[in-house]
Amino acid sequence: MRSKEIEHLKRDVTALSRLRHPCILEVVEPLEECRFNFLFATEHVVASSHALLQESTNPAHQLDEVEIQKGFLQLARALEFLHDTKLVHTNLSFMSVVMNAKGDWKLCGCAYLTSLAGSNSDSGHWAYEEDEHALPEVMRRDVDFADPVYVIDRRVGPYNDMYSLGILFYMAMHHGAKPYQTHGSVSVLRAYMEDWPQQMYSSTWSLLGTDIQTILTRLLSRTEASRYTAKAFLDLPYFNSMLVRVLKFLERESFAAHSRTEKAQFLRGMYKILPQFSVPLLRRKLLPNLLEATSDRMLLPYILPNVFYIAKNLSQVEFTATVLARLEPHFRVHEPPQSQMLLLNQTDLFLSKTTQTDFQARVMPLFYSAFDNEHVAVQENALQRIPKLCETLDYAHVKDALLPKLTSLFSKTKTLSVKVTSLICFHAMIPMLDKTSITDVLLPTLNRIKTREPSVMVASLAVFEALCDKVDLETKAMVFLPRLWVMAMCPLLNETQFGRFMRAIKDIGHDVEHQQLERLREAKHLRLHTEEQAPKTVAPVPLNAAIASTGDIDLEALVGHARYETSVHAMDDLFSPESTQPPSKSPVMPPPPPSTTQAPPPGWGGGLLVPDSSGPQTSSLDTASKVQWRDFDPLL
Repeated sequence: MRSKEIEHLKRDVTALSRLRHPCILEVVEPLEECRFNFLFATEHVVASSHALLQESTNPAHQLDEVEIQKGFLQLARALEFLHDTKLVHTNLSFMSVVMNAKGDWKLCGCAYLTSLAGSNSDSGHWAYEEDEHALPEVMRRDVDFADPVYVIDRRVGPYNDMYSLGILFYMAMHHGAKPYQTHGSVSVLRAYMEDWPQQMYSSTWSLLGTDIQTILTRLLSRTEASRYTAKAFLDLPYFNSMLVRVLKFLERESFAAHSRTEKAQFLRGMYKILPQFSVPLLRRKLLPNLLEATSDRMLLPYILPNVFYIAKNLSQVEFTATVLARLEPHFRVHEPPQSQMLLLNQTDLFLSKTTQTDFQARVMPLFYSAFDNEHVAVQENALQRIPKLCETLDYAHVKDALLPKLTSLFSKTKTLSVKVTSLICFHAMIPMLDKTSITDVLLPTLNRIKTREPSVMVASLAVFEALCDKVDLETKAMVFLPRLWVMAMCPLLNETQFGRFMRAIKDIGHDVEHQQLERLREAKHLRLHTEEQAPKTVAPVPLNAAIASTGDIDLEALVGHARYETSVHAMDDLFSPESTQPPSKSPVMPPPPPSTTQAPPPGWGGGLLVPDSSGPQTSSLDTASKVQWRDFDPLL
């Protein structure tokens, strides 16, 4: 039995590998036989029809009527392909229908594929294996989906698959409920068929539409004569509504087959009917196909409105992973210019659907590319949105990325409206700029303005006025005022504009005057305070400060011990003979008799010029009595 299981699985994969059709599950890696393993890989699958046809609470598995119609059309196309090549599936059930990542229904489970080749009629070999019940349940065919013509009457033909397709359609209309359950017994199926189709009429049958009742009655007939063929099923009006045709047009093969003009007309008209689609259908079916079509850049102006309409219902994570990732390469595309215009118009959507980091790193290049666009309308569209963006961008990005790009555009543009709008952007950026950015980048840019147009002059004045709170006094006095006077003398200004310049000059001048006076007063007060505090500290005193007004030397002031008002008499006491001569045991000599000669100057009595009284007296004493003090004063 293990050998049969392996052969069964290998037959299934081999059949899928041979069948190449958009509605049949694609094998991307063929079967590889290793020593202990058999490996293969198919395209990404997200769900089976068993989960799709049931009433699920999972939004990813909830299908609306349009998706069901589109899914059955895809199954019918796969069956048509098999029937045209003389093949019958004979195993169509909810286990053999899966949905891929794009929401397309794919046919698989081809292990019981039966060939009608070599037969003169559609009654080929009955391929119901006798030992099928010995296989695991997942490998057996489900009798609940089997055509009684095939199981009971033992006839093989394309009508077998159409009966199974009718069972699937019945389940889709009844939230996954089957019309009957045989539990794998052929005898139970035979019992149901005795009073069929009365068994098919459920309690909710009357709630179904007339077209749906007709389709079920034709497909689930006991005999094959009244059943639709796959081709006739594809042409039924129920499966060809306007919304379904839109989905069919967007399929890769169908879309590629039309000309660019037809695609543009279709995309323009599709935008009007997008509100008729459900939100899950827009996300699962339309959005992936639209994003895939963006590879043709000339169609971007027609694709982007549809994409942004759908993107409004996406979460931030979905938008970043799907929409932003596919649109990001187109941010730097300048042709056609309508593409960047449409992208810039969705700035609010980008802000709400991305984080600040993603917006700065991945969306802001759109604006920098628009600055380099040669179309003035694109540049103005980008510039008009910068003031609002300054509220969300961080300081580092504004300083290092936005400001250099903006100053470059302002310097090289020759368009008046672009210059004025750039100045408005500068004005909005000022609260986020530091002093270095202002003095090194912004002010040199403003000083290089050569145009004398009044609109540029007035816009520049607004920037200078806003900068007054961000610069120092010297900049306002030596940069702002001279520049404003130059601009004020522009002969193209009218009286109102000139008056505004003069008010600004007067206000800035008054501010400069007030601040400078405050500086000077503070400097004066600081100097006076320093002079008052200096005598309180022990510090060397200048020699001229130790000379009293009478010419005498104040020694204590000179050494920093006493204040300058030390009296001359205090120094006389300091240098009196009594205070200078040490005590002695010898008898005290009487003072000399008074003389009529001029006495030495005060303070000189203890000096070295006084002759020694112990020695013999000579006539030089008379000569010394005539000498004046100023002859010996070294300071005179």
